[in-house]
Amino acid sequence: MPSHTICPIRFLAVYAQKYLHEKITSSDIPRKNIVIQSHNGLKRAHHVENSNEAVNAKKIRMNIVNTRGFVKTGTSLSNIINWYYMKNIDNLTNYSSFLETSKRDLIQLLKSLSVKHPIKYNLKLEATYDRPNVENSSENRAFKTSAKEMFMDTDIETNIDMDFANLLSEEDVYTSKGSGFTLQSIDGLLLGVYKYTPMGGSSYIPLPNEIKNKKSCNQPSKLRPTVLQVGNHSKIRFRKCQKSSG
Repeated sequence: MPSHTICPIRFLAVYAQKYLHEKITSSDIPRKNIVIQSHNGLKRAHHVENSNEAVNAKKIRMNIVNTRGFVKTGTSLSNIINWYYMKNIDNLTNYSSFLETSKRDLIQLLKSLSVKHPIKYNLKLEATYDRPNVENSSENRAFKTSAKEMFMDTDIETNIDMDFANLLSEEDVYTSKGSGFTLQSIDGLLLGVYKYTPMGGSSYIPLPNEIKNKKSCNQPSKLRPTVLQVGNHSKIRFRKCQKSSG
C-alpha cells in the first residue's frame, strides 16, 4: 500500500471500484473534478461512471437482465458483496415512476436477505444523459445512497422511502447545475448487499505478539488514585503499576 494511503477502508473502496467496477458507497471515495476531452471536442468533467471498467460492467448487467424484478448479476471482494439489478424493462422516463415500480420487489428482497443476519446495503440509480442535437454525446450518470444497516426488526419501507428521496434529491441537484445534459434513458437500479457484523461491547482486536509480550502494565484496573491536598489545590497521583516479568 502506498505510504500516502492513510485509511485502509478507503483503500478497500478504491480497490473495489478500480478492479471490480463498483462503488460501495457515495462517501467512500472523494469525487474529483477532472476535465477531459469528449468525443465531440467539448471539455467536460469526468465521471467515474464513464470509465472503461464501469461502462463494461454496466453493459454486462444490462445484457444479463431481461426480466422484471431484481436479478443477481454477480459478486465482488471474494463473494462478500452481492449485486442485484433491476432493469427498466418498460422504458419509463420518470424517475419517481420507475422507483415506485421497484419498491415492492426491493422490500421483499431486502427482507429475505436480512432474515438470517444483519446486512448493509446501498443503491445506485443508473441513467444515460446526452446533449441535445450533439452526436456521440451520450454519457452514463449514477445517483447513489450511502450504505445503511438493516436488521430483522428494521422498518424496511421507511428506509426505502428515505433512500428514494435521497436519490431524487441527488438527481435534482445534478440537473440544477446546468450541465447542458438532458435525460436520455433511465437504465436501472443497482443494489449492493453484504453481511453486517456489528462489533459488540466485548469485542476486541488481539494484539500482535511483539506488542503483547512487551513489559507493560498488566493490571491497569488495580491502579488506585491518591488525592493529596496541597493548600487550596488538590493533586491526584496514581500508584505505579506492576510490570510483567515477560
